[in-house]
Amino acid sequence: MMNQLSKDDRFPVTLRNPPATPGRLLAGALSAVLDAVTGESPAAAVDRALRGLHGVASSHGIDLDTAAVAPAALHAAGRTQERRRRELALLSLYQATADLGRRDTVARLSDAILSAASRLAAPVDAAWLVVGNSSDGWRGYAASGLTVPDALRVVGRAGGMAAVAVRSAVPFAVPSYLDSTLFPHDASADAAIRQDRIGPVLAVQLPVTGANKVVLHLARRDATPFAAQHMAVLSHFAHVAAGQLEVVDALTASRRHAGELAGRLGDRDRSTAMIDELLQLVAAAEPPEPAIALTIIGKALGTPVVLLGPYGQMLAGSAPDGFPVAGSDLINRAAAAPGRVVVECGSVTRYAISVTGSGRSQGTLMTVRDTPFSEDGLADLRRAAAVLGALLTRRSALRQAYEEVRADLFAELLGAHRALPRSVRVMAEANNFGLDRPHVLVALTAADGAVLDPLVADSAALLGGIGGLHEGIHLALLPGTDPRRAADALASRIRRVIGARPFICVSEPLTPAGGRLSDTVQAVRHGLALLKVAGAPGAAATTSELALFRPLFDPDRADDIRDLLDSTLSPLVDYDREHNVDLVSTVRAFLATGGNAAAAARKLYIHPNTMSKRLERISRLLGDDWSEGINGLRLRLAIHLESLSRRPDPAPAGRTAA
Repeated sequence: MMNQLSKDDRFPVTLRNPPATPGRLLAGALSAVLDAVTGESPAAAVDRALRGLHGVASSHGIDLDTAAVAPAALHAAGRTQERRRRELALLSLYQATADLGRRDTVARLSDAILSAASRLAAPVDAAWLVVGNSSDGWRGYAASGLTVPDALRVVGRAGGMAAVAVRSAVPFAVPSYLDSTLFPHDASADAAIRQDRIGPVLAVQLPVTGANKVVLHLARRDATPFAAQHMAVLSHFAHVAAGQLEVVDALTASRRHAGELAGRLGDRDRSTAMIDELLQLVAAAEPPEPAIALTIIGKALGTPVVLLGPYGQMLAGSAPDGFPVAGSDLINRAAAAPGRVVVECGSVTRYAISVTGSGRSQGTLMTVRDTPFSEDGLADLRRAAAVLGALLTRRSALRQAYEEVRADLFAELLGAHRALPRSVRVMAEANNFGLDRPHVLVALTAADGAVLDPLVADSAALLGGIGGLHEGIHLALLPGTDPRRAADALASRIRRVIGARPFICVSEPLTPAGGRLSDTVQAVRHGLALLKVAGAPGAAATTSELALFRPLFDPDRADDIRDLLDSTLSPLVDYDREHNVDLVSTVRAFLATGGNAAAAARKLYIHPNTMSKRLERISRLLGDDWSEGINGLRLRLAIHLESLSRRPDPAPAGRTAA
């Protein structure tokens, strides 16, 4: 009603809704374009927003050529959509691999693989698994979505697409199964495929060890081909699924042999307990460190067990004093005969077996005995190596997926200019990262240029945060409300590894949920560069302490900062060095007490006469007006920066943040 007043109704009143001026309308239309480009909107929304902007401009007589910016806006919107699709794909991959770990039978796991793969490459109308090899032939194993039972015979004796997928070792897709000439066809299988209206098909090998190969097929009934992003995600998924198949195979074999082992002696009970404990570790939502599995194996075998690298280096385990570690010859022999225990006899007997998973070596399992193993003992060692390989494979795959998701989350948080979209919040929840908790942003670099990646990311994770390299600078987002305490905890962990405290600039507390962290990134970047130019190794400061210098100095122009310090403080520093006096601290105390010489003397624990003599000396070195006007301002800036850059390390090596 207030907006309906005529121009003649003039009386002092404040309108609740300001008039829709051309500027406000143009700003609103431009904001709609930005929302469409950076939001979760399709290209049509960007086009509508641009047309809206053009319409508003035209209605006010402004000739605005929005067609010129349309390609750039559509390209930016496309990149936003592509990035979010990749984030969601990584999250789906992480969830899918975690779901596989909860299946404890081959049948249940096969159904879970079909279901998870169909979600990752959606839309998928049918999926099936085939098992076999070129010598013994192929057979369908499990399927979902097929309406014609004979369609499971899509492989035929020659293998069809499965044989091609195994030879290529990468995901293999055809736009039309029936029309493809890339593989041999089976007449009865083709008839079933035609009746089931199958069109594009994608095949990917699950790289399990052994003679038999496993190939996953995904199919659609429309003509939409599978995209490259689907094949990339399924390539990662295939390795995880293969590792889990080996886990379940080991679990199935263990259960099958449990009945046979029931009547054996007590050592057989220990063997069964070892396998069960190892399988529980493998099936855990978060697979533990390999050392825990080695402890279980060593306890069951009655001898220490270690995991060695290709050159005999210790990867996991704890060998007692005098433990004769294997040389490279024994390791090479074990690697050349996967699945077999290699024996080296002497004063003691060494046993080594290659630990493999998903077709790749994960190390060599080795133990030493004074008395030889029995056949049952050798079998236990082989089974332990198989399960350990599955554990290491699954642990590696989950860690890779986890790190990729956290890296994307970190980049999204630090690059945010506005409130976070829902996709980023979902990623944060999946990683147990509290967006609504107070955090501080830490920027750091080593004084000697030492490499800090991935040390920063690992240290940040141990402190409950997230970190890594962002736009050429090491950053960490840590929980807490005390900037110095969080920064000191991170610096202490870094110092234990590189032997020196890094340069650090830390922000005041902030809440990541609000977005807009990009400005904070620039603030800590500026502060870190300033400390590197002006400070001693190990200098640390907050962005609040350095806020005064941000509009005054450009860290890229390092000479300006050095000139300020040299021209202002050099006479005092040189005199202190030659006469063993501390005129710099005298100036700092005098300025801090507002020019009160008596108060400054008490602060320095010196006699007033000594204070007077020092002030006279300072005047002779800097001039009588050293504390006034522009000279006083320059001196205050230099003293403040010098104090920050030479602050002693406040954190002992063992201290951590609360």
